[in-house]
Amino acid sequence: VIGPDPDHPTFVWGVGQGGTGIQTSPGAGRLTAELALGGDPSEVFAGLVLDEVGPGRFRSPG
Repeated sequence: VIGPDPDHPTFVWGVGQGGTGIQTSPGAGRLTAELALGGDPSEVFAGLVLDEVGPGRFRSPG
């Protein structure tokens, strides 16, 4: 889960990498930092759909 909280957009989540966290931490950390600093993700993350990794995907409709 990486991205701003839908209810508190100044809080950026960067959690839940599970067993692959040690392998994904450089990229996950960079993406979390870029989002926390308020910028758009760099070209390294081209093609990534933020809604697919963000915390908003866990919200119930309605």
